[in-house]
This record gives sequence, C-alpha cells and structure tokens, in this order.
Amino acid sequence: MAVIPRAARGHEPHTNMTAKPGAVLYADIINNPSPVALSPTEYFSHYLALGCGMSHHFVMIGLEGTKSTNVIDTLLRFEVDYRPFATYTFYEHLCELHVNAGSQLVSGELREWLRERRVKLVIAAPHHQEMNARVERPWQTVRGIMFKLLVHTHLTIVYCHRALMQAWKIANVLPIRGVTKTLPDGTVQPATPYKLYFKRKPKLERFKVWGCPAIVKAHRVLTPDGVLNDCNMFQRGIRGIHIGISETSAGWDIYIPSSGTIRVSVDVAFDEHFTSILAYSGRPLYRDALLTREGHAAPLNPECLQAYVGLPQALGDAVANWSLVGANAEGNIELG
Repeated sequence: MAVIPRAARGHEPHTNMTAKPGAVLYADIINNPSPVALSPTEYFSHYLALGCGMSHHFVMIGLEGTKSTNVIDTLLRFEVDYRPFATYTFYEHLCELHVNAGSQLVSGELREWLRERRVKLVIAAPHHQEMNARVERPWQTVRGIMFKLLVHTHLTIVYCHRALMQAWKIANVLPIRGVTKTLPDGTVQPATPYKLYFKRKPKLERFKVWGCPAIVKAHRVLTPDGVLNDCNMFQRGIRGIHIGISETSAGWDIYIPSSGTIRVSVDVAFDEHFTSILAYSGRPLYRDALLTREGHAAPLNPECLQAYVGLPQALGDAVANWSLVGANAEGNIELG
C-alpha cells in the first residue's frame, strides 16, 4: 500500500509567518447546529470559523448568507472587531488564508479580493479536513463546550447561538496543548490563545456562570401614575438570564423572559449557584418548591431574592395592589 509523504499532505506556512498573530489564518464555514434562536436577528444558518496559525485563537462569526460576498463582509468584520492589535490590517499583516475546498471559499471573487490585499489563498485537498486542523480541531472543542453549557443550565436549543458565542470565548482563555510562551530566561510555560493573540492576560472576572439567574438594575419604572426613576421606586431590578459577555459594550447580555428582550448592563447581580431551570419561573409554586426541597440548596441567594420576591408592607395597599405586567422594549419595568 502506498504511503503519502507528510510533506505532500498540505502546505506548511513559513516560520516567520507563524511568529506573528494574525499573519496566517485558517477559515471554514460551519453549519448552525440549531434551527432556532432567541430572535430572528440572532439566527444564522452558517458561521465563518477563523483560527490563528500562531496563537490558536479561534473566532466564530455569523454569516448573513452563503455567497462569496457574505464571506468577504465577514472577513472585513473580523479585520475590525477581532484584530489582534490596533493597527492590524489584511493588506499589511495577513500573509496566507487557509481554507477548505468549499465553493464559497475558492470562488474567483474571493481570490481576486485577497489578491488585491496581497494575501495568498491556500486550499486544502478535497476530503482532507486535517489539512485545515487549526480551525477544525478548535471547532470540535467549542461544540463540546456549547452542549455542556446547555445541559448544565437545562436550557433549550433556542439558546444555542448564545451558548456558541460564549463557548469559543471560554476556549480561548483556557491553556491547550502545544500553546506555550518562552520567557526571557529561556523557560517555556503554558499559555492561552488569548494571551498569545492579544499579548495580554484575559479578564477572567468577566466570565460568569453562563445561563445563571441574574438581576439587572432597572433605571426606570412605568406605573399608572407616571414614570419612577431609580431614586424613588421600590423595585430596582429585573429578573433575567445571563446569556454571555456583550460584544458591543463593556457589560453582560441579560435575556428578560417577561418581555423577550435582551438588555446590556454592567449593573447585574448573578446567582452562580442555581440548581434548576425552574429558578427562572416567577410562579410562587415553583419558587416555594425549590426553596423548600430537601437535599438542594436554594436556587437564589438572599440578595437576589430581595430584588423580586414580594412587596414591602411599608409601601401600603395602593402600591401592593399593583401587578407586574412585564418589561417594555427598552427593558423598563411596567406595572399596571
């Protein structure tokens, strides 16, 4: 049986290219594992997965379509939103783009677009995905993390997109085999893809338990008597679900089930020791069953419970007769 030499199985980038973050990228188009999402604007039938050849940093960006123009638009978004340093551009820093033998990634339009930026397109052989392992192997890891997040929180496949976005962020801050850094004294230490890609340590305090119950601060409340601000209203928090780190703001994304909206805020109280999906229900029967069940800790700590359980008796009957209708499109509490 003939043995294919290893040197003929794929193109290996030059050593000088792989010494810089973002100089060699590996790309592939991934099918969305879920047919639904929290909102129509968050659903993508495909994702463009991009891996850095130097740092193993991995990113997944939603594709608006499967045409070559959609791939080009997504690459431009990567150049701006996910660049390793402030002055990074494809024209000056990207040397090679490795792709699979897909029709969208080998089209003449994409070739010409890369040629204008002096980027070499390297295409793997058909039916040999191992030649694009820098993006195929991280995708397997991210896919496993995504399903573990959904199983741990008992959330449905509707939250798949948000779990996927959180999964690749988690994978980038974990040390992996083969990713090391050399200190000035010659000592070799393990490193994370995030550290090698951005040349700085990740802020792990931003990573909260994904899918946990959360209370986001309400700055305005709509009542039958008008609008109350956060200085004179009794309920200052809205209960929601933590669905990841915001990519557009320095805060967290909180899904509000009562209104079906997503709110971005830094004023959030997290309960990272929840026990069940029933903790998201506002019905007293479910809440009481969780709080009194033997052998399990309370799903919400006292600080979170005070934000939404009951009304203070000191407010009087007029306020106690109000009923919580929900939150409007802006995330403000609405009482009726």
